[in-house]
Amino acid sequence: MAPRWIEVDHVAVRLYHLTDADKCYFAREYVSRGGYTASATNQLILNFKKPRDRRHLPEYKYKALAITQFATELADFLPRNTNVAAMPTSKCRIDVDYDDRLIQTLTEVVSRRTDITCVDLLTIKRSLDPAHSGGPRGPAILHENLEWIGPTGPLPSIMLVDDVLGSGGHFSACKQVVLEHWPQCHVMGAFWARAVDVP
Repeated sequence: MAPRWIEVDHVAVRLYHLTDADKCYFAREYVSRGGYTASATNQLILNFKKPRDRRHLPEYKYKALAITQFATELADFLPRNTNVAAMPTSKCRIDVDYDDRLIQTLTEVVSRRTDITCVDLLTIKRSLDPAHSGGPRGPAILHENLEWIGPTGPLPSIMLVDDVLGSGGHFSACKQVVLEHWPQCHVMGAFWARAVDVP
């Protein structure tokens, strides 16, 4: 059975860099530092993030399966006529380790839903360590590294898509850049999973 997408409850869940004005949704819960054995969602997320240097191994097929599952669940969730954009990953596009997993996901979504439009809005200027490896999470640092590549004409709304919602810093930085170029745009976030800590 497909998971139920949930709006982040700002009373029950206080994510450090999100405000009450931020409208974000998630479908699953990812156990931080839990590894593959923590849950089925952990298996999916870790397969989704499987690095490109493992693409010669038989296990790499699970990455493609995870991409397809994310696309299926996201396509089932998105309202009609939604504009979507991938949030940049931690590696810039000219980096040998750049992973276009989110672009692949949204490409599959569009192939399933002809009413969905995928827009390329943001990239990064230089590669960073990913957040799950101790990379920066603060919106100010992330904002400075973002580069706008979107179209000139504004859209009324956009759904920014990422795999895991941690502190909310990445979403906050991306939303700020979108609003700098499209001040009237309604910016939302869709995350496959929300990170949780288990004692």
